[in-house]
Amino acid sequence: VQSGVLTTYTSTAIINRQVVDVIVTNASGCTATSTGITNSVFASSHANAGIGGDKCGKDFVLTALVPTAGTGTWTKVNGPGTALFTSDTHQPNAKVTVDKFGTYNFSWTVVNSTCISSEIVKVVFHDLPSINAGRDTTICKESSIQLYALGTGSFSWLPDAQLTNPNI
Repeated sequence: VQSGVLTTYTSTAIINRQVVDVIVTNASGCTATSTGITNSVFASSHANAGIGGDKCGKDFVLTALVPTAGTGTWTKVNGPGTALFTSDTHQPNAKVTVDKFGTYNFSWTVVNSTCISSEIVKVVFHDLPSINAGRDTTICKESSIQLYALGTGSFSWLPDAQLTNPNI
């Protein structure tokens, strides 16, 4: 006596709404046919979250591919702060804005009925350098002035036509 016979169909071998029957034959040669089962086959869509990267500031435009079937949704997987997706979480090219600098992982998940696919993209948000160009100053025409800026990193001045060294 055999029970629990298992057969696997691939989605390429069965079509949507196809009825499948099971026929059983016992040792005496008698056969019986089951009530048919109807299968639903949904197109699968592979999530492609696009490319992450490094960003100066707190916003980044995501670059997922539009799903061939189903609906895609952006979510924050992890990161040091909160994330807001605009114009909405279902837009492949949504802009994500975070409230804290650091490394974040975002998931682009595509759902088509029971078919689910996800991909993660990493974005590193960097703090902007601090800068202070100094005080406003009044001078006479054809005079010179010493400019003094405070901050971290390398400096350049604009416009630079009359400066002795714009990249100090």
